[in-house]
Amino acid sequence: MLIGSKLIKNSDLGIGGLLYGGRLLEFVAEQAAIYARKCTGAPHLLGYRFAEIVISHPVREGEILDFYGESPTVRTSSITFDLFARSGTTEIVRARCTFVAVDDQGQKYPIVLLQRLEE
Repeated sequence: MLIGSKLIKNSDLGIGGLLYGGRLLEFVAEQAAIYARKCTGAPHLLGYRFAEIVISHPVREGEILDFYGESPTVRTSSITFDLFARSGTTEIVRARCTFVAVDDQGQKYPIVLLQRLEE
């Protein structure tokens, strides 16, 4: 499922005129949080784990990254899924993401699914 897109600007670039890896990881975290919230409807989700992050292709200014979420697994208080981004048909990054539902005091609580997203 398409989550969202990012246009790569000059301010996102690092040395050599390529997308700075730290900025890409920031994009991954933001898009993953959006997908987790859309999947669960939970108002407060805490990024718990970002694993197996593979950046497989450089990105230049002016490219558009499209972020996709797939294979969500919802447990009692958490959701885990794969997230990847493409520029055109080229995969740029892939990560395995886990978020935990927390209350206002930061304590985890059971997720009640408000909606189910189709992939």
